[in-house]
Amino acid sequence: MILRKYRLKDSGIDWHKLYYDIVPLFMVRYSPPMGSCNYAYYLIHPWMYFIELYDETKWFVQRGLRGWADCDAWGWCRHLSRINVEVLTYLRKHVHGYPLGLTPRTWDKKLQVMIDGFQAMLDEENDTTSYKKFSHKDHLKLVRSRQRKLMLALKYFRLYYYNLWD
Repeated sequence: MILRKYRLKDSGIDWHKLYYDIVPLFMVRYSPPMGSCNYAYYLIHPWMYFIELYDETKWFVQRGLRGWADCDAWGWCRHLSRINVEVLTYLRKHVHGYPLGLTPRTWDKKLQVMIDGFQAMLDEENDTTSYKKFSHKDHLKLVRSRQRKLMLALKYFRLYYYNLWD
């Protein structure tokens, strides 16, 4: 029988493995423009693509009108961290000044600490595999390390808030 290699011990079928063997690789790897799922998903659920297009358009208009969208508020800390990483990276690259009492080099280091801290928060939010790779103890060390980076970044962000300009 063809499905023999997809049989599980309890005589069920490993649908996940079967799906990835049947569907062409490009349909599993890539997603259409403005889509959050791959092409194969939209073949099975075509209406979802239009729902997502509507949502993305609505959020685009909301950002234009009020500066933020409903979806941004769902994960506000993640949204702000992503923006902070991008803006702080831009400021670090195009810096035209630095706070009184600091040298350009120390200001550059402090900006990098802020970037690393907000990036650590994003890494923690997006991390779905480290708990599998590391022991519980090592995973806790990683989480605490990221939290320390974020706390230091927030400290510098608070101290130099008025100095974050180009």
